[in-house]
Amino acid sequence: GALILGLGLGDLLLSALPGAARSASAAVKTGGVSASVVTIPTNFQAVDEGLVLLDQAPRYFAHYDFSVIAVNTNFARSHPQAVVGVLKAVIRATRWFYQEANRDRAVDLIQRVVKVSPKYAALTYDTLFRELKAVPPQAEVTEQGLEPVIEIMVELGQLPGKIPPLQYVDDSYRQQALKALAAR
Repeated sequence: GALILGLGLGDLLLSALPGAARSASAAVKTGGVSASVVTIPTNFQAVDEGLVLLDQAPRYFAHYDFSVIAVNTNFARSHPQAVVGVLKAVIRATRWFYQEANRDRAVDLIQRVVKVSPKYAALTYDTLFRELKAVPPQAEVTEQGLEPVIEIMVELGQLPGKIPPLQYVDDSYRQQALKALAAR
């Protein structure tokens, strides 16, 4: 995005701000930083408050695993049913969110849990579940979705080098959850 705006990588100083996206948005408003990455629904609020939206990550990452479920390997091995149970719940909840008939209840839930207005809750739902389909419906982690995550982590020095994206993914628990859900 920055290169499109006429900025080079040398024109940017990337740093982590403590706190949530709301504090990052506040730092831009007060002049503490020139720009910030903010997430949904803070991005909608920021625009309504007069900030300028420079770009959106989905333009560059059509497939990006923004969030995944991680578990300690030893815990998973010693508590497989708990891991499968969590994954079953996640898959059922995600399926529920994608059902259009549940939109109004989902928006209400987003409003209450995220503590945003009905307007921002509706924009959040529509963006994540209608437009971007950002939440994998079967809780799947894909090579295509992990690749950009790994590239960014290497670029930021959080990984020593590129690794095969699925090297750390154990899909067996999710497969068990899907099998159990299909048997219902």
